[in-house]
Amino acid sequence: MQADDIILAFTDAGHDLPADAMRAAVADWDAVAPELLRTLEAYADGSHRSAEAENALFFIIHLMGQVGETRAFKPLCRLCMDAEAPENILGDGVTESLKRILISTWDGDAEALKAVIENPDGDEYVRFGALEAMGYLTALGEIDREAMKGYINHLLNTMEPRDGNFAWVGLGWVPAQLGFANMEWVVEDLVKRRLVDESEVNQNLFRMFVDLSRSTSDGLAAFHYDGVRPMGDAVEHLAAWHAFSEEAKRAAARPAVERASTLPNVGTHTNPDRHVGRNDPCPCGSGKKFKKCCLH
Repeated sequence: MQADDIILAFTDAGHDLPADAMRAAVADWDAVAPELLRTLEAYADGSHRSAEAENALFFIIHLMGQVGETRAFKPLCRLCMDAEAPENILGDGVTESLKRILISTWDGDAEALKAVIENPDGDEYVRFGALEAMGYLTALGEIDREAMKGYINHLLNTMEPRDGNFAWVGLGWVPAQLGFANMEWVVEDLVKRRLVDESEVNQNLFRMFVDLSRSTSDGLAAFHYDGVRPMGDAVEHLAAWHAFSEEAKRAAARPAVERASTLPNVGTHTNPDRHVGRNDPCPCGSGKKFKKCCLH
């Protein structure tokens, strides 16, 4: 398949996982990568943004993680600086895939990753994932451990906003995932300043992560516990997603009125033509966004 044919298959995929096109892209990566990279670059720099590009980039970015395409790292980090772009392209992949893709495409530019983490206007889950990715790279020896300790201290003093943003949870988790037992004080500091909820960051969780980190010779067990690892086979990874299941296809094929009757009553602004997204009001009626409530 040519690059244009592959991109078209990705654009039109809908609830069908374009496994053949994905495998064709990997098999002929050297030939198709330039066009896939141009698609990413054009979206990242804002010169070409559309729903079609977002549909294609969902698969393109996953494949770039699979093959370890380091040329994608900088434009991907630029894309992550946009408050809406990661969600528009990746959807649930912000939490399920992004950290893996950042690890796999890492080109050695710590400053690009730090910019994502420190961006006060960025998606909080993107920032959290970037911090976990940086922790994993530290565990691999790509980033100096003492330098990482210093960076965590820097973030504690400077990171914004200070309103319970989920990125702060990473500052409680990553030191523990790295086995930095002497940084347990960070947990108390985060809770005391009400930057995290104690259900998300607490001493018991910190000690569990430290113990996990020290349970294997590679020090990666605590990261693996939270699904932090390099991106594997993208087809295999995405095949397990509900969005590509037969149930999702059947639901999408039902008339909108019928689908609406099966949804929870969350008010007149509910759109029956789509599933509840991470930024939608939670169906439980709490008034919070889904990602801040029952999704988590």
